[in-house]
Amino acid sequence: VLRVASFNNNSEIFYVTYPEELLDFNLLEDDYIFIKGTLAGLKTYNSIFGNQVTLPEVHADSIELQ
Repeated sequence: VLRVASFNNNSEIFYVTYPEELLDFNLLEDDYIFIKGTLAGLKTYNSIFGNQVTLPEVHADSIELQ
């Protein structure tokens, strides 16, 4: 699972799921990636601080390191 900010708008955050075999590289904070996928609605989860967070969820078909 990735929590990804949009390149054009850092306040636009997405919850991205992907099959484990999709990534053959390590991702680091501040990396730029290009994601192709399907919008799956909204995902709600509990943050490490205990509050609920709701974000648009994307099921990634491909992830490319830019």
